Amino acid sequence: MRIDGKFGFWFLLLFGLTLTAMSLIKNQEETESEDEVVFCTMDVKECPDGSFVSRDPSKNCEFFPCPEARDR
Repeated sequence: MRIDGKFGFWFLLLFGLTLTAMSLIKNQEETESEDEVVFCTMDVKECPDGSFVSRDPSKNCEFFPCPEARDR
């Protein structure tokens, strides 16, 4: 099966433009969702070493990790 040169050109052009448009739309949606402001409660967690950590808005308001215990 042989595809006409003009048809192949227009098909590839349309296919490329479609992929480009889909990529741009996806990137725009990701950028919009990253701009959302997240507010977490102001509670804190006490770590084993006695320090405190607050919540991380970029990780669904999970607590930040406690500092690693050091040998004294």
